[in-house]
Amino acid sequence: IKVTSDSILDSMYHPKTLLNSIRIGNDYSSYQSNGNSLAWICFDFKKYLIKLTNYSIRSCHWSKNIGHIKSWVIEISNDYKNWKEIDKHDNCSDLNGPKVIKTYKVKPNEFSQYVRFRHTCETWDGGTFGFNAIEFYGSLKMP
Repeated sequence: IKVTSDSILDSMYHPKTLLNSIRIGNDYSSYQSNGNSLAWICFDFKKYLIKLTNYSIRSCHWSKNIGHIKSWVIEISNDYKNWKEIDKHDNCSDLNGPKVIKTYKVKPNEFSQYVRFRHTCETWDGGTFGFNAIEFYGSLKMP
């Protein structure tokens, strides 16, 4: 899987750490945007296709109202140009706290090569955002 983003604080906070979170002291590795609340993260399954049913997100260790995600969409695509929204959350406080894990169900969808998480508004404190992990559930189609 190739993981990209339009906003990365630095190599230590690359979004690929979301798929293989590593324990660092009392916390886990995490993705963090570079001061941009409207960033996206794209997961390219390359020669595989995924049909999502659910996904889980684990928030960072940060205190409530500090950099936690607030509003986002999950989108799928097969051409990286045309995106279909399969989940949306606005002003969602589910993950506004330290080390919270929440699982979300997505709308019925088709097999796709790309899955994109896109944050759609300012964070709870208006700055950068981050989280520790994302897991996708569903079916995987091999070539």
